[in-house]
Amino acid sequence: MPLPALARYLSRRIRWVWRESRRAGLPMLILSGRYGLLTPQTKIPYYDQALSPAEVTQLSQKIIAQLKRRRITVLTFYARPRAMPGWSPYFQVLEKACRGLNLKLRLKYLPDDFI
Repeated sequence: MPLPALARYLSRRIRWVWRESRRAGLPMLILSGRYGLLTPQTKIPYYDQALSPAEVTQLSQKIIAQLKRRRITVLTFYARPRAMPGWSPYFQVLEKACRGLNLKLRLKYLPDDFI
């Protein structure tokens, strides 16, 4: 059954980013290894798929289209360290998409107690 992305990806990290975005008055998008950038309200079915290095180029094209459609000029990525297992492709896909649009990508690392 499809659930809003905020509920589907519910974790301590996502809750923290959600609170931070609301506190700052900024919109939040969730990076999905399958769907690209999702609003918290976007309904998606259950899936269990991490982004692989082989999928970075294809997903970056989807993200470029999503960023254009939303007219985003700066993207902030709240992340764990790149060296953490499984995180590198997520950095790569956003870096590639932002380079393709000449957008500024801000990296904000999560507090140490999230690691």
